[in-house]
Amino acid sequence: MSSCLNGEFCCRNVAEALVSKGLATVVRYRQGDDQRSSCYDDLLKAEDRAEKKAVGMHSKKDSPVIRVADISGVSHYCHSC
Repeated sequence: MSSCLNGEFCCRNVAEALVSKGLATVVRYRQGDDQRSSCYDDLLKAEDRAEKKAVGMHSKKDSPVIRVADISGVSHYCHSC
């Protein structure tokens, strides 16, 4: 796999891919703000499409419950410690 500069991976903008799948949102900037991405307009369009498709964080479905098991070994439940 090859990577490119400026957030592009395999000839596709990673930020745009994340936003289009509903895994990220676009930070809103004022018009003419020099901190905006050069792909800002494309990112806004991708976010709008994700909202219309209701994917990722824009989905109406409940998010799945994520369970995390602490296997670090440091626990007050450890009887042999």
